[in-house]
Amino acid sequence: MGRYPFLGFSAISKLEKHPLAFSPLKRDLIEMARLDQLPVELIQQICSLLCPHCLGSDADWFKPLTFEAEDRIKIREGHHALAALCRTSGYLRSVAESYLHHFIYQWKATELSLASTTQALTSRPYLGQAVKTVEIRGDRVGCLSRAFASHFEDVAAGYHVKLPEGWAESDDPKVRSSVILQLLLLHICGAKDVSFTLRLCADFDILEAVQAAAANSGNEASCFLPKLHRLAVYFCGPTESRLGLLAPLLRLAPNLSTLCLQGAQACETGRGMRLAGVTILNLDMCNFNPDALAGLIGSCSRLEVLNMKWDTRGPIANKYGLQPHHVLGSLQKHKESLRSLSMDVIRSDPWCPPADLSLVNFSNLESLWINFNELRASDENGWSAAAFFLPRLLPQSLRRLYLLDDALNVGFDFAGLDVLMKQGEFPELAEIACFYDRIGTPQAGNVTTSPADGNRFVALRGGRGGSKLVKSPNMFNPMRSWH
Repeated sequence: MGRYPFLGFSAISKLEKHPLAFSPLKRDLIEMARLDQLPVELIQQICSLLCPHCLGSDADWFKPLTFEAEDRIKIREGHHALAALCRTSGYLRSVAESYLHHFIYQWKATELSLASTTQALTSRPYLGQAVKTVEIRGDRVGCLSRAFASHFEDVAAGYHVKLPEGWAESDDPKVRSSVILQLLLLHICGAKDVSFTLRLCADFDILEAVQAAAANSGNEASCFLPKLHRLAVYFCGPTESRLGLLAPLLRLAPNLSTLCLQGAQACETGRGMRLAGVTILNLDMCNFNPDALAGLIGSCSRLEVLNMKWDTRGPIANKYGLQPHHVLGSLQKHKESLRSLSMDVIRSDPWCPPADLSLVNFSNLESLWINFNELRASDENGWSAAAFFLPRLLPQSLRRLYLLDDALNVGFDFAGLDVLMKQGEFPELAEIACFYDRIGTPQAGNVTTSPADGNRFVALRGGRGGSKLVKSPNMFNPMRSWH
């Protein structure tokens, strides 16, 4: 092109405040800068700050990027910024392109689309080097055929592969099972690792077929199962028998590092499940007998992340009586390895924690996400009592504390929690965030926020040197960490 357009810093407000990227640039001196004047390090920093799931949303990875003829470009949406900027300058593209195509989402799962994908990856070496993950999403009946499975191997080779649930070429479960089994066992050997989802109310036969193949042939299953690094299992109804079928599969997947179980009910024994290599465990709306949970968590050699959400209401929950102190008791084996813990308990009545409930000996715990309702004392001064209770609960290694409260009162001030950040007992604590559900006005000094404007997430950030209240409509969701 010979001529580079201008980059308006005022158009990328999310990036201009970042201290690493923009501290060398004085905004009062540089309102507009030519792209060819920006150092490579700064462009790389800008690229790394953009949303990783959206970098390619405005790019066509089947063909090289073309340059726009506009002299100036203003970036209004962060998720379009990188692809748009890459179209303006060969210099910028050469720096940013490796950030652009980390994910390939194959929405139309057809033989033709796979052929186009393979051609793009092989004809453009830089694209093949930039892509990290291939995710195939086939949401329609008929989207997956044997021909599709045979072409999948070329696309899957060398990448992280995510496979969806519920693929089918017909309504016949035996046909669906045979096709998915062919895909998994025969055409995924070249992948670096695999993420797979099972919905056992619909795909129970698939799991049986995998087990049978592993028992009968060994060679086919040994190609797929060692590649399995992430597995999500969604249950329907009583799950003891299904857990029993899942256990042998897990024993044949030695590299499984992330496991998500959702909706597992009436789990009394765990049926011999062994999770030796699992470091991230998500138990979403599962009801375990406390002893079964202890056995499940204890089977992990080195657990680093545990996310749990369960309901204490109803006959099954009342039968087991699983409480937070049962969870902490089960985690004692991992007190040196656990980095992140999330506990969200749905209750119908307040609960006063036992005096010995503590995380102080979890020496490497950095992030705690907890339903603050469960820490509410028995009197009316729940928040102040809970804030008083927190210091003896938290370890000194904690960096982030997330509190969920469905009953935050109008006029609550953060002074009690702010003390945690300033008194020096928790030298690493940099953020305390609270998500509130009722109409109210949390206050910190002269700063107020109200859910009336859609902001229901407030956070204290800063540390001992001073903290500030930040409001945002977003809430960290620990149950997504398995992805």
